[in-house]
Amino acid sequence: MITGASEYIGTEIGRQVARFHPSCVLLLGSELESLARVENELSKQIEKHTKVVFFISNIQDKKRLFELMGCYKPSVIFHAVEINKLILRN
Repeated sequence: MITGASEYIGTEIGRQVARFHPSCVLLLGSELESLARVENELSKQIEKHTKVVFFISNIQDKKRLFELMGCYKPSVIFHAVEINKLILRN
């Protein structure tokens, strides 16, 4: 599972993860257009046996996160956040 997948850092993590040919890549992001672009890009890069699934959600929606984790049971979770968003919030 990659959170922040619609942002630059999350997209790059997706590219790096694709190299390991996982059975499934879950992309969690908040921007539909960016997330669809990432999903399309990764679908072209990875093997046919790898499933790419994306979800539009806010990382602060705990209920939704637990639903996704319960359903897909990811073995690894990458939490990506943009540096400029961290600076603005601090």
